[in-house]
Amino acid sequence: MPKAFDRFACAEASRTSPGSGLGLAFVAAVAASHGGTARAENTGQGAAVSVDIPC
Repeated sequence: MPKAFDRFACAEASRTSPGSGLGLAFVAAVAASHGGTARAENTGQGAAVSVDIPC
């Protein structure tokens, strides 16, 4: 999880799956551009991603 929002970051287990590893980097960038944050956590059944943007 520490590198989940890094550009081109892919988990070792998913390196053979399609994708460039940019999705969560875009999420974090959009949240930050609006003064917000994005975070990810392991739920035991996968990852949960939350975006907080101030009103």
